Amino acid sequence: MNAAKLVLLGALAVPGITIAAPVCSTGTLQDYLAQAGPCEIGDKTFFDFAYVGIGPIAVAPDDITVTPIFGTNVGLRFSGPFDVSGIDLVSETFFAFRVATISGLPTIVKAFQHIDASFTGLGAVSVDERIDDGTLLGKSMNGRTSILSTQLDDSAVLNASSQIRVTKDIFVLSGALGSASLRSIDQTFQQTPGSSEVPEPSTIFLGLAGCLFLAGVRYRQSHCQD
Repeated sequence: MNAAKLVLLGALAVPGITIAAPVCSTGTLQDYLAQAGPCEIGDKTFFDFAYVGIGPIAVAPDDITVTPIFGTNVGLRFSGPFDVSGIDLVSETFFAFRVATISGLPTIVKAFQHIDASFTGLGAVSVDERIDDGTLLGKSMNGRTSILSTQLDDSAVLNASSQIRVTKDIFVLSGALGSASLRSIDQTFQQTPGSSEVPEPSTIFLGLAGCLFLAGVRYRQSHCQD
């Protein structure tokens, strides 16, 4: 049996070694709804997207742009025409997705949300988020701006998890002759310090393949000498 076959059989025999998911790219929420499997950003995968729009002026998934965020904390930016103006116009949109660690380790420990929003008159914007992290009630984050209060940034400490589900409720109200605009939502996630040092499956595969290749070469050389 030659070295190449040894490498292939060795890789197939090791559980947990799978072909890496594609890197997440900029697209519409509709693109993410239609994706067949997860995509990767850094050490996490994003998948299982869902969407519900309420009312005649709800923003359609084709009009919501999704942009990957890379860095120490990775995640997604959602932007779109979440704008209303006039007499008591309301737009409400729900969407959800799952996040998992590539390593499978329970190292998702904190989530962050930032909204870019504004209002005039009695307009108002709110983004209410629930994160299912394996605890009974999950965790909540909120972003809002109105004549009553403004909170553009929020964070939540999570039960250390290998997978979570995020659900967002986006509510935009114009008020009496006012206006409201939500330009973007940044959703990012932190992992425990040092988690980036955990080898990803592709790294493990390369190391294993190299060891198996050397073993195959030595096996062949020993038989040739015999």
